[in-house]
Amino acid sequence: MEQLIAWNPDIIIIDMGSPEDLYNDPRWAKISAIKNKRVYRQPNAVFIWNRPSAESAVLHPLWLATLAHPDRFKDINIKPEIKKFTRLSGLEALTITPETNFVNIAERTNVSGSLKFAKLIREEKYGEALAIARNQVEGGAQIIDICMDEALLDSEKAMVKFVNLIMAEPDIAKLPLMIDSSKWSVIISALKCIQGKSVVNSISLKEGEETFLEHAHQVRKYGAAAVVMLFDEKGQADTFEKKIEVAERSYHLLVDKLGFPPEDIIFDPNVLAVATGIEEHNNYAVNFIRATKWIRQNLPHAKVSGGISNLSFSFRGIDK
Repeated sequence: MEQLIAWNPDIIIIDMGSPEDLYNDPRWAKISAIKNKRVYRQPNAVFIWNRPSAESAVLHPLWLATLAHPDRFKDINIKPEIKKFTRLSGLEALTITPETNFVNIAERTNVSGSLKFAKLIREEKYGEALAIARNQVEGGAQIIDICMDEALLDSEKAMVKFVNLIMAEPDIAKLPLMIDSSKWSVIISALKCIQGKSVVNSISLKEGEETFLEHAHQVRKYGAAAVVMLFDEKGQADTFEKKIEVAERSYHLLVDKLGFPPEDIIFDPNVLAVATGIEEHNNYAVNFIRATKWIRQNLPHAKVSGGISNLSFSFRGIDK
């Protein structure tokens, strides 16, 4: 008490759990009459009560001295700066920094990307399907993409069962998961099963701003990052100009209107079909590369994902 008076700070923070004799000390005028108030002002002090049911707070000397003499401590940064890196996790953390090379997203646990995996899921051979996921981890994958969107599957049931099985396998669950579905109910069901910070693939402006922001809000509710596909109400962005227009609009809606962390936004500028021989497809790859560069330069902290497997579109049907 004597030390507090000697410091003569402008602000004193006192806990309701502080010793009773502090409140009744005669040197503090009327202090016993203000126990139940949150803020009390007098010429040289402001009393603030916090954590009313907790134990006595420890009043840090540096904190009080800073309040008493702010000019002496103006260069001290008490609150640490948290850099805006994309942070994901399974059982282990994955931090994507400017020094990070390409992040490999494994897609063999995607029924659209693997005929073998799709067959195992249809036949409910989940043990063998888990082996595919494990092989991807051992092969150097950093994120595992899971997709169960297939006409002959109960996508939601299959997704929940497979994700729960992964959660029971530490050697697989150590990686972040990317939940990939065009059905929002499937995404939400999967997010309820996941430990750590995953990635939702995807959200877009296809159904309008209201739905876009509602989906983004739910993504934040479950602590995930989001892939943002470059669609709007008029369809898919296929030119460079359209890609950057939709990307910029999506970014500002998320960051400025919703407060979505920009480092948790992962744009997919749509590689689209490459090497098909169709003239209108000739610039698809170039447009993707130009859009990627523009996003990195103009939308701070956002990341870019590219489905390079689209290169194989022109070979479908002749894979045997």
